[in-house]
This record gives sequence, C-alpha cells and structure tokens, in this order.
Amino acid sequence: MDILILVGIAVIIIGTIFLVTMPVRHVQAVARDLRWRTSVRIGTRVWVRKKSKRRPRPSIDIRNVEVQNADDPDKLRYTYEKRTWRNMRSVSASGSSRETVREPEYTLGRDEEVRGRSALYKARFVAEEGGSYSAQVRFARWKLLNEGAKYRLGRNAFGRVRTIKPAKPAADERLAERAQPDS
Repeated sequence: MDILILVGIAVIIIGTIFLVTMPVRHVQAVARDLRWRTSVRIGTRVWVRKKSKRRPRPSIDIRNVEVQNADDPDKLRYTYEKRTWRNMRSVSASGSSRETVREPEYTLGRDEEVRGRSALYKARFVAEEGGSYSAQVRFARWKLLNEGAKYRLGRNAFGRVRTIKPAKPAADERLAERAQPDS
C-alpha cells in the first residue's frame, strides 16, 4: 500500500513538472515590445549587538563573542556583534532599446557598498488572433529578438511562454518562393 502511495506521489510530481516546463501549445506571434531594466541594491553594513542561547558560528561577520552565565547551563547566553545590511536603497535604469542597455548611474555614500545587481529582459508578443503574450528571457536571447519579426511561441499548459523560435514561413509562401525563376 505504501508503495502505491509513493508511486502516485511520484506520478503527480512528474506530471506537474511536465505541465509547467514542456511547451504543449504553440502560437505564431509578432514581437512588439522589448524592454529591459537593470537595478543595483546599495546598503550600509553595520555592527548590531545580538544575544543567543547558541554559540554563533565563527565568521568574518561575527565579532566580540562573550559568554554569560557559563556556570549555569539553563541561563547560558552568548552576546556578540553581527555585521548586517541596513539603510538599503535600490537604483534602477530601464528602456526599450538594445542600444540603451546600461547599468544605472549611482554614487556610493559614506560607508555604502553595492549589495547586489539584477537585470530583467522582457519581450511582449501579439498573435494574429489578438492574444498578447509576454516572456522574461535571458539577455543573450533578448538581444537576438527583433521588433516586428514573427516568432513561434511554445506555451505550457498554464499559458506561460516557455520557448521562442523564429517562425517558419507558411507552406504556400515557400512554394511561391520556389516557383519564382532565379534572376
């Protein structure tokens, strides 16, 4: 009985993964909008006093560890300073042209450090039937997309775009191209 339950759970997990990742529906669409956004997170690292029942793990972000009530295991406490991020701010830049992709302009203040960077590249497509689809893509793929060009979008069972491929010309267009004499 336990084996049947485990097999059933495995089938459900595999089925869900398949439905989310595999393109099951395809649609022809034209790229209409290619947008980008880059962000930089900036913060200040400060030392904050902490208390704990457990001894903190040794780290470059931990200092001044002191033991209190060492002779009584029920009242044993550790006090220390931990370096944490505070006063976080984010600076962003965005646009809709490949030529303008850049990092945002910023100036670090006193004791500030860059904590992280992120980039988002989005493409919006419009199908001939009027449907609109958007996809978040990697930069290498995004810079190959062209506004006004046709693409074949592979969508999963929930409608999310999973694959983007250049559209193949229709069969009758290919026959017309073959029928034309070479000049």
